[in-house]
Amino acid sequence: MVSFELVASGDVSDYSPTVIDGIKASVANTIEQVDPDDVTVEVTSASVKISVSITVNDASTQSTVSTQVASQLASPESATAMLTSKLPAGSPSISVTEVTIKPRTGDDARTGSVREDPCFPGAAMVIKANGDAARVDSLKEGDLILSASEDGTLTTDTVSGLSVAFPEVEATFVAIVTDGNATIALTPEHHMPVGIACCTFLKQGKHIEVGETVWAVEAGAVLIARKVVSKGLVKDRGLHSPVLTKGGFPIISGHVTSFDTIEKVTLAKYGLAPLLAACKATGTCESARNLFLGDDRKYIA
Repeated sequence: MVSFELVASGDVSDYSPTVIDGIKASVANTIEQVDPDDVTVEVTSASVKISVSITVNDASTQSTVSTQVASQLASPESATAMLTSKLPAGSPSISVTEVTIKPRTGDDARTGSVREDPCFPGAAMVIKANGDAARVDSLKEGDLILSASEDGTLTTDTVSGLSVAFPEVEATFVAIVTDGNATIALTPEHHMPVGIACCTFLKQGKHIEVGETVWAVEAGAVLIARKVVSKGLVKDRGLHSPVLTKGGFPIISGHVTSFDTIEKVTLAKYGLAPLLAACKATGTCESARNLFLGDDRKYIA
């Protein structure tokens, strides 16, 4: 199930059964593979809180729906547009002022169902320390790959045991195309450095806009600023994210990326190596993983 909450204008009395049916139709009209009968809408007081749940039947559909919901709820304005596209004539004016996407229900790393991990498809490429290109789904703990430091210096860093790996899952990714005629595909939640300098200002893929600057590695080992020229959605297989031991920014598909927020990257830089050493010595790495990343993701071997 994919769920979200919206705080909107008006009064609860404005939201008649006809208006609620219109909201259901609006959501289904905007989100592919969703029928109005799959949408549940509950309107309560508290500045008119609209709770929406979309029932989906399989992991692949859930991934597609969740990605589109994240895209449509990127701002109150886009959420308003989604909510009102099929309202019947005479409906009250609805303006969304606040958006909250709820965590998914029913996800379990052991069953292979789709999660909202920040990840890349299995076919995404990395460069190993010896210069060889390799698919991200081939990485093992201890591999040394090309990365960037927070000041934009190219270096190498070690793939840790906290790196995420769901090789069997099909998911929907944001495909970002740059003026260097290169493309990187990443989940909407994955971070990349953006802006006039690399690499500490990060944005999630779903929030990176056409015209923004991202950072690419070209001509072997040169960091180059590139403009985003287009964005789209693509389906691919695998969910992978190399978490680097020294807090490096992995070079994925020729672009500088970040496994998480800058706070998590900084934590990794100063604390991940000793944390992993201690947990391996005491047999507590599962607890350490949950502590560091905050959940029960599936990790590489």
